[in-house]
Amino acid sequence: MHVAKFNRILTQIETGFNVLDSLPVVSVASSLIRATAGKVQMLVGAFLALTGTLGQLINSSDQKKWEKLTKIGLEHMTHGGLNLLRGAGEFLLGVYTYGIGNLVLFGIQFASENGFEPHVKYGIFSEKRVYLLV
Repeated sequence: MHVAKFNRILTQIETGFNVLDSLPVVSVASSLIRATAGKVQMLVGAFLALTGTLGQLINSSDQKKWEKLTKIGLEHMTHGGLNLLRGAGEFLLGVYTYGIGNLVLFGIQFASENGFEPHVKYGIFSEKRVYLLV
């Protein structure tokens, strides 16, 4: 699968979480799912970054391939960490404000230029004709 296509799918999923996490009651469940998915994404990103880094050290003949894998890993570590933080924050916001905070968040996102799309975009490191290994 081409990285740009994979990034578009992840952007759509994250946009969906942004909408769901802005809805009272629904946000309690969706934010926990988002936080859990963020942990998994962060761990997978760490594995990819480590694999890419080791590949660069061991196989000097194919540096670009390993460097791209490292960049993809770092990108997913970053997004995973942000998703974990946002999921935990929105869970607390929903629970401790009885959903009012989620409605405020909905209004802020609805009025923003990006709407519900992620502000930190996928593809910052990985959009230059990189193909996933799987």
